[in-house]
Order: sequence, then structure tokens, then C-alpha cells
Amino acid sequence: IVPELELKDPYIRVKISKNDTDASYKLTALAAAFAARINNPDASKLFSYVQNNYSRTQYIGVEKVLYLSEMAQILPDTKASVEYIMNGKTYTADLQDGYCEVVKVPSINIGKLRITKVSGEVSVLSLFTSSFTDNVKNDAGLTLSRKYYDAATGQEKTTFKADDLVKVEITYTIDKAAIDNTYEISDYAPAGLKPLDNPWRYGVKDLTGCWYRQFDGQKVTFVVGKYDKNNTPKPLVYYARVASPGEYVAEGTIAQGYIVKSSIVTLENTKIVIE
Repeated sequence: IVPELELKDPYIRVKISKNDTDASYKLTALAAAFAARINNPDASKLFSYVQNNYSRTQYIGVEKVLYLSEMAQILPDTKASVEYIMNGKTYTADLQDGYCEVVKVPSINIGKLRITKVSGEVSVLSLFTSSFTDNVKNDAGLTLSRKYYDAATGQEKTTFKADDLVKVEITYTIDKAAIDNTYEISDYAPAGLKPLDNPWRYGVKDLTGCWYRQFDGQKVTFVVGKYDKNNTPKPLVYYARVASPGEYVAEGTIAQGYIVKSSIVTLENTKIVIE
């Protein structure tokens, strides 16, 4: 079945066709149970997909029990811990009973981190910051677009004047076959614009699409779900005021899976001119 597997960390699933997600769900559960029986390293990723998704037509309780019964036989009974030195100080992380330890290290100090002792079975996940658009292959199950409007006139444009209020509209679709259920859509306003978390103070009355936003400086984030009731999701909207004149680059909007980080789609950058 290896040719039928779709790999997107942290999931692996059996993908039969684009539209038959129920059959894919059932077969992935069965594959997880079989992989656990033969002690295949992909078993946990197959089961993770089953655990974090669901089907309205397929019952997979038996497959779950089979998987868990097999995995229970190979669980280690030893306690786990890690001892490490950072900036000259020694730390011990107790990892028993499912606990984890998060260690944040600035890149300039990475050479100063030393792991001195490991007990039991320990897994390490290393994360580092990088550009979202570097070497990214857009997921075919997602579509994304972004437009800029003059909030007063409704005219679409990318050149604004000093007293303009800007409306940013993001449209998206999540295919039923998309591997994650929840996606985070992030947009970064260029330096010449200031996102407004309170647009009603600037006279905006129509706040359709403005709910469930999070603001962090120039970053505006929306969280959307694959199983939202609307077949055609309404556009996501936020407003911004002009901060200073000049030419700016608006980084492309990003949609990324909440769990499956490799399920991602990015847009090209846009040039914004403020006269």
C-alpha cells in the first residue's frame, strides 16, 4: 500500500481519491492497526491522522482497539529524562508520564547547548524560524487570494492617499480532501499600513468577515475550519489606516494547517503605494 500513502507530517494517510475521504479514513485506520502489528515506524503517524479526523459514515472503533492493543505490548517501562548544559548551567528535564521540555536557544548560542545524559527513550523535535515561502510547495487542497480596497468607495486598488482607510479582503477555500481540519490564515500588513483592531472608531459599520481576528503588530491572523457550515466561506476582512507615504512590499498571505504544518499555501507579494 506504500504507493497509496500520502505523507504530510505529522500525518500519513491512505489516499484513494480526492473525493472519497470516508474510504481513506477507514483504510488509514486499518493500515495503522496493521503497521502496529508489524512494528512499522509509520504506525503512529497513520493513527495520528485517524485520531484527529472523523467520518460521518465509517466506524473505526475496532481498528483503534487493535492498534492500541498492539502498541501497548511494545511500550517501554523505563523512565525518561535528559540532562543538558546551557550557558554554563546544568538542567535536568523529567520526561516521564508524557511530559515534555521546551528549550529555546538563540541561533547565536546554539553551540553552547550540550546534552550530557539521556535516560530511557526520548524523542527530540527541533524547530527553527525561516521564511514561510522558502521551498514551499503549495497544497492543492487550498486556494487563497487577497485584494485591497478603498474602504470609502469600495474601489479595488493598490495605490492609496494619506487619508485613505484601506480594506483588506482575503478569500479562501478548503477542499474536503485537505489533510488538516483547521487552518490558520495569516496576513502581514506592509510598514506603510497600520492594522486596526477597532475599525468602528473610524466609521466602519459593515463588519462582515471581521470576527475572530487576532492582531500582533503588523500580523493579522484568522482561524478557519474545513467543516464550517458554509459551502462557500465568506471573505475574511480587516481594515488598516495609512501610516506613512512611500512604496512598500506586502508579504503574501499564508494559509497553514494547524497540526499539519506542511499543508500550506502562500501568495505572491504585492506592491502597495501610498502617495
